[in-house]
Amino acid sequence: MELTEPHSRILALDLGKRRIGLAISDPLGVTAQGLPNLDRTNKRADLDALERLARDREAGSFLMGNPINMSGNEGRQSAWVREFAGALERRTGLPVTLWDERLTSVEAGRVLRSSGISIQKRAGRGRPAFRRNPAAELPRFVMKLARRLGIAILAIVAAAGWCGWRLTRPYQAFGAETFVEFPRGTGSRALAAALAQAGVIRSRWDFLLARALSPSRVLRAGEYRFTRPASPLDVFDRIARGDSFYYALVVPEGRNMFDIAAAAANLGLFTAPKFLDAARDPALIRDLDPDAPTLEGYLFPSTYHVGRHTTPAALCRIMTARFRDAWSKLGGAASVHRTVTLASLVEKESKLPDERPRVAAVFVNRLRLGMTLDCDPSTIYAALVEARYSGAIHRSDLESGNPYNTLPPSRLAAWPDRQSRFGCHPRRAGAGRYRCSLFRAASGWLRRASVFQQHGRPPGCRRPVPPCQEK
Repeated sequence: MELTEPHSRILALDLGKRRIGLAISDPLGVTAQGLPNLDRTNKRADLDALERLARDREAGSFLMGNPINMSGNEGRQSAWVREFAGALERRTGLPVTLWDERLTSVEAGRVLRSSGISIQKRAGRGRPAFRRNPAAELPRFVMKLARRLGIAILAIVAAAGWCGWRLTRPYQAFGAETFVEFPRGTGSRALAAALAQAGVIRSRWDFLLARALSPSRVLRAGEYRFTRPASPLDVFDRIARGDSFYYALVVPEGRNMFDIAAAAANLGLFTAPKFLDAARDPALIRDLDPDAPTLEGYLFPSTYHVGRHTTPAALCRIMTARFRDAWSKLGGAASVHRTVTLASLVEKESKLPDERPRVAAVFVNRLRLGMTLDCDPSTIYAALVEARYSGAIHRSDLESGNPYNTLPPSRLAAWPDRQSRFGCHPRRAGAGRYRCSLFRAASGWLRRASVFQQHGRPPGCRRPVPPCQEK
């Protein structure tokens, strides 16, 4: 059977999924010469390449192997080849002949062996196409490599953009506010799961991705409050900075335990009676002051950062620990009970810092002479202890038999470090042997009154001195 017109070349094709094997016959159709394989890209490009090759090689027809089953039936592979052959014929206008290629590989191997050519020397078998003809195949290989690299780069850019969108988009799935607490030793996975469960972040993977971007940063334990939408990056940065939630309890100098209880109640930590119950238990300072009836005077003034779950007992423990630290730095050899008591009296009576040494000296001299202190703050504190203080001192307060009216058995207020120095080392006051000095602070200035002894009392008399009249 004649395949083509006389003196026309035949272009033979071996159609595969990844490449197409090629061979061209001589004009007489007697011998054939192998051509470089054609790497497949897509159907349209393959048909274009075959059309150009047929035109360049002056081919008059195509010959394609038809992979018919050994039973003689055409399978899916044969139908695929037949469909491609039809497309090639319509594209080029040249006839395409399908050749039954059953046992053709076996016949080719027999011919090669009879010719003395080993199978290992068969041209290009099992080798990449560009090795058989580097000059022709290298540009095609580079293009394929560049195409794959481009696809990989686009995939990476798309993934990075998606991750950036997830990490920077604010999210909120809770109500007005939510609290999330992380104890010490909490791992990143547990932390991310807790944030996702609380509705702070969309997914725990968002937080773990933010963690992967900053693996060297340390996440801080604590309780965190969230009140508005935040992105995973913002949430991670907050926890890494340790921006946890706390109440700032400010205890100025001169505040007593009643003031501290009211300040804690205003913050919403706990009620004032609960704190007063804890402050009336002196067990925390029993080793320092066995005679202390309460913690009054040992609740050190400072600013304390406390959490929502801080108990009154825990707060008292923190404040007395600060007192212990201050007392150890002071290094005084005097009795802690008497020193702190005098320091709290001086703090309440003084208005200006330079008044404190002289006020302390007055109190020391009065105690030495057996005089009453006549300290208004002690009377006020006695009324506070008895829950009858109304904001002013009444005659009934002055006549009260409460021990705080003379020398309080406990402290009156939180004492600062500088007052304790005045309590340990008061300035000597007075210039005469028979003269007492009383210093009272009022409206920021100090008024001094001197009263000379009358009625001819002999020097060294220990009887109570009549009350000093203010001039």
